[in-house]
This record gives sequence, C-alpha cells and structure tokens, in this order.
Amino acid sequence: MVVVRPIIAEEITALYEIASTTREFVCNDTIPDFWAFRELVQWQKSEPMLVQGAFHEEALVGFCLGHLHTATAKLHLENLMVLPHLRRSGIGRQLIESVMREGLKRVEGHLRIVCVVRSDNDGIQCFLRQLGWMEGEAMLWYQMNV
Repeated sequence: MVVVRPIIAEEITALYEIASTTREFVCNDTIPDFWAFRELVQWQKSEPMLVQGAFHEEALVGFCLGHLHTATAKLHLENLMVLPHLRRSGIGRQLIESVMREGLKRVEGHLRIVCVVRSDNDGIQCFLRQLGWMEGEAMLWYQMNV
C-alpha cells in the first residue's frame, strides 16, 4: 500500500536520491539549471510550496512539487516523479490529488492548476490527458541566471 503525505525536512535526502535516478527530474549540485539539494531543502521549508511524497513500506517512491500563488488561486505543478517500476499503478494520480487538496485548503473557491512538460515526454502528456487535463497554449521558456 502507498501512503501519500507531505515530505518532512529529514526526507529531502531521499527525494534528492530518487530524483537523481531519472532524466525526467534532474538533480545536480554542480550544473546550473538543475535542482540542487539546497534548493529542494528551501522548497520544503517555504510556505507557498507544496511537497508531497508517496511512500511504500516507508520508502519514498515518488513525489510532487507544487508552487501555490494564493492571490490568483493558481497552483503550478513543478515536478511529478514516480519510480519507473511503479508507474501506471495510480501513484501519480494520488500525488496530484494530494497536492490539489492541499492547495484548495489554502485558497477560497476554485484552484487553477498548470504545469509545464517537456515536448518529448509523451508519457506524462498522455497521463495528464487521461486525468482530464487540457493542453494549453504553446509557449517558450526563457530564463536568465543572475
């Protein structure tokens, strides 16, 4: 059985370790533009951030990171990851639903949820469509490191 709950500070190391095993979620402390361990620690501590983990027999097997902007009731799913051997078992759905519930507790009324996915990640695109998500407008991602 899988239990989905908020990730606590002591579990960030486990999140970093499983995230480092897949190309869908890249963790690296030496290359810019990748998630560094310190960023994950800050994410877990910050109030508008939602960090949910899926645990099987006390081992972390997946996670979902969300950023909630309460003023606009917009939840941005930053990352969703389930270990490859456990995909297609309902864990991803449980993680998204858990983040949605947590987001709804913090806003009044409805919640708009968005996420950005890589164009070559057919698996997550198919998964989101199965959950009722609609493809949004095509956009380009710009960034600047300062």
